[in-house]
Amino acid sequence: MLCRDNILKWDLEETAKGGPFPEILNVDIFVNCIYLSSAIPPFISPQSLEEAGTSRRLTIVVDVSCDTTNPFNPVPIYTINTTFCAPTVEATVPYV
Repeated sequence: MLCRDNILKWDLEETAKGGPFPEILNVDIFVNCIYLSSAIPPFISPQSLEEAGTSRRLTIVVDVSCDTTNPFNPVPIYTINTTFCAPTVEATVPYV
């Protein structure tokens, strides 16, 4: 059962320090739904995922923003968008 107390909510104040944010690696599901209008440091990266290895909890990323082709993409762990016919993409980040 999903409890609202288990949902970590971030906004401008929490992201003001700039990424990457190791805190994201400690959640099960990360939902990115920002409006990206300029360059920002990435929230997570292939390197941060690889360095966390099997100690990270993060297993699902939902990228509502779909900035995969944007050079300022804050979630650069995949390079293609999903479609209705192919609704998921596996991020190829090896475990250490």
